[in-house]
Amino acid sequence: MEPISQFLVKKYVIKGENKTILRWIVVGTEGDYLVSENYCSCYSFIQKHLRIGDECKHIQLLTAAQKCNEYDEFTISFEEYEILRREWLF
Repeated sequence: MEPISQFLVKKYVIKGENKTILRWIVVGTEGDYLVSENYCSCYSFIQKHLRIGDECKHIQLLTAAQKCNEYDEFTISFEEYEILRREWLF
């Protein structure tokens, strides 16, 4: 695998009054994808993973970035998250 660019993987820490959640985003060639260790919002994941169980390249990149601590980190509010979430999922 090629060296990881920290700008390709983004960790969002979403803080509320009583709760904090994490979201990982991988910047792809056709958009930004919401990614976890077993899910990606890209078309390839839906086609490959659901049919034959393969990981997409975004999940592989996330795993590698987490191991090397090579990612950008942002702390945002739930209000900011709602705006970004619409972009990531549509």
